[in-house]
Amino acid sequence: ENADDLARVANIGARNGGQPLGEGPARHWEKHRYSVSYRQAPVFMSGAFSDTMEVAAPWSRLGALYHSVREAMRPHVFVMAHLSHAYPDGCSIYFTFAGSAKTHEEALQKYDAVWRDAPLAAAQAGGTISHHHGVGRSKAPRLSAELGFGTEVVRSLARVLDPAAVFNPGNLLPTPATPRGHGPVGFAGSLEVDDRSLLVSARGDRLMGELHDEAQARGMNLGLSQLDRNETLRSFIARGGPGSRDPFEDPVDHLVAGFSATLRSGSFFHVGAGPRKAVGPDLLSLFWGMGERTGTIEHAVLRLHRNGLSSRPMLSSIERNPPVSAEESRWIDALTEAGGSA
Repeated sequence: ENADDLARVANIGARNGGQPLGEGPARHWEKHRYSVSYRQAPVFMSGAFSDTMEVAAPWSRLGALYHSVREAMRPHVFVMAHLSHAYPDGCSIYFTFAGSAKTHEEALQKYDAVWRDAPLAAAQAGGTISHHHGVGRSKAPRLSAELGFGTEVVRSLARVLDPAAVFNPGNLLPTPATPRGHGPVGFAGSLEVDDRSLLVSARGDRLMGELHDEAQARGMNLGLSQLDRNETLRSFIARGGPGSRDPFEDPVDHLVAGFSATLRSGSFFHVGAGPRKAVGPDLLSLFWGMGERTGTIEHAVLRLHRNGLSSRPMLSSIERNPPVSAEESRWIDALTEAGGSA
């Protein structure tokens, strides 16, 4: 471990009344980290049930996501949650729930009610119904709550690539009889910055120079190696984001966090902003570098970077713990000194 990092961690803990406990907690976790899985069998054998559900949202919506999903589950089951994976623009919440009933049929009704209500609550709170686990049969009926008409786009792609429907039928798409939602509500303004989530949202006709200036005014940047100030955001995406990294190289360090678009057919759909969404094919592929042959970007949400903190490439199998830069150290210290408000 880096001695400077450890010293700074100890200093942060001491300033907040923390006491060092040594390696004990970590050793205990390492020894028992899989124990919970073996506790499920007795739960099922007793007639009860337990399961997990992971969702995610930008930082600015994380509190609403937690309360919304928890309240949707609480009438049916006992609910626990922890933060699982964190990113610059957001975080996932890993819900664990357990329940029981007098009869097997009543238990099934409770279990199904959780999977009916909780994903819908996540989408309505501005989160994604699936972080990294994918969709599956439990979440498939609620896919349209997040993607809206985008669900039909996925269905059309599936018909072309898998006309006989032999690839995991029922594990991604809701049945045609499932009512289609309108997708999550997107950003309404012409140009808005979410400082907490490091996101900028803008209409497709806004100029990249305007986005750049707005980010710079807040001590942030777009993370681009080149910039045409007079190019529209819509054109920037249609040309494949000149000066940006390949958006499909790393699902965590993405540039486009969400977008709204109109297809050439005239149909509109919205993909909400959220870290590492796992709700089917990445529909940005229909527009990134496609020259507007498939449709037009109406609105997009881009991820920002704080000035002085460069975006790292994906870590190699050798470099798992790169050193913290001086700029990062100063920013972390400023953040903790300000009580987490920097």
